[in-house]
Amino acid sequence: MGFDFHRTGRVRDECGPQTQRRMQLQTQSIENDKQRVGIDKQRAENRVSIVLECTEAIFVLNPKWKSDHRMVLQFQEVLTNGVLHDSLTGAGNSSNAGGQIMAQSALASISIGQVALEMSVALKHGDSVKIGKHLSKLYKDLHGQFPSQHRQVVQGAVRNVNSYTEGDRELMETAIRAFSH
Repeated sequence: MGFDFHRTGRVRDECGPQTQRRMQLQTQSIENDKQRVGIDKQRAENRVSIVLECTEAIFVLNPKWKSDHRMVLQFQEVLTNGVLHDSLTGAGNSSNAGGQIMAQSALASISIGQVALEMSVALKHGDSVKIGKHLSKLYKDLHGQFPSQHRQVVQGAVRNVNSYTEGDRELMETAIRAFSH
């Protein structure tokens, strides 16, 4: 911005074409940020709506569904991975006021079977357990502690299994490669 000093000592603001263009770009950036915030708000409202509708549908089908541990675990998994994170669609991204995209997908849960499939690695019976034990050791070596666990239905029984996220993908791929033939 240029300034012109008059005899009176006042400063007059002169907006040249570059300054006007910069202001237009800043205004557009602010409008884009407002639009992203609106989209993120709508996405959050949609997620809440889906959770409520699913809960209602399950209750209609089986009013005592909360006493079925397998059903509760499956419902939690679907909500956590499919609805709340949107890891596969990238819709779990949100923006900050600066317009920078912050990926939430690093928090999305992943499994050995899922990553092996994406790597085109066919797992034999029992491979997941071997890979899981190796992965747990790699995780402890890297982080100084074993991974957290969650309850999951495995071969018809509810078991504690290690929890891994997209942030652990590289480590998981290393463990899978160590056991792939």
